[in-house]
Amino acid sequence: MDLRTVSQKMKEYSSQTEFVNDVKLIFSNCYFYNGEDSPISKMAHELETYFEGLLSKNLKNNVDLDVCTNILNELVKTKHKKINWPFLEPVDTKLVPNYLSVIENPIDLSTIKRKLPFYENRIDFFADLLLMVNNCYKFNAKGTEIYTCGEEMEKLIDKNCSFLNEKDLLSSISQLKQQMAALSNTMSLYEDVLFHVRRREGKRKIFSLDERIRIADIVSKLDEERCVKIALIIKKNDQNFSIAGKEEVEVDFKILPDFIVEEIDTFLKKENVNAEQSSEC
Repeated sequence: MDLRTVSQKMKEYSSQTEFVNDVKLIFSNCYFYNGEDSPISKMAHELETYFEGLLSKNLKNNVDLDVCTNILNELVKTKHKKINWPFLEPVDTKLVPNYLSVIENPIDLSTIKRKLPFYENRIDFFADLLLMVNNCYKFNAKGTEIYTCGEEMEKLIDKNCSFLNEKDLLSSISQLKQQMAALSNTMSLYEDVLFHVRRREGKRKIFSLDERIRIADIVSKLDEERCVKIALIIKKNDQNFSIAGKEEVEVDFKILPDFIVEEIDTFLKKENVNAEQSSEC
């Protein structure tokens, strides 16, 4: 797991908890791979502390918890039993064996109740309610009894969640993007340091022939500006490599030293370039 992957998954997260867990996985992997006392782990610990500081600004407060609790208590009331009965407990997969093959993230009112103390804010709470209704629509055919219950439940949720507005949502999204940008920039710097430390300590990745061919294929399709940057990386590490006065330069990635291939690979990852995204030079 890395920050680039987390960034790409932003639209897939169903809750802030999932996002936080993935970020924490990055740090735990770092500690496991590099050791708790390594310079990289110490820097990662500082970044983790910074990340937790950012999270603390968005921690749930008693007002949010009380509001969400009151809404949930209303949704499960007996007077709504004609519409809330399909949502009170998790779907019994013994009775509906294909449910999990259709629904990736099952959720219900009892599960939401257990999660109440862990929601960061009202938006996360509402997101789970919306997920519950959307799961209902996805699994059940329109016009069926349970689908109709979902439609009525959505109306009941909207009636009780009038606190949501576009301005607050846009503000929350903007804050998350800023946090991700700050973390991404810091991690990029740490990756540079990691590369330097590994090179200094001789801990270099060994690239297989298939990996070298993959990287060479990506490089061959880069635009001119990126091709020049790749050439400069090679030139920086190999004084015998010359690009002056040459329109085209051939590089044999099969014999290129591992530490140079690693720096090129790091550059491609920072540029977020893969075989599909690159274009002919």
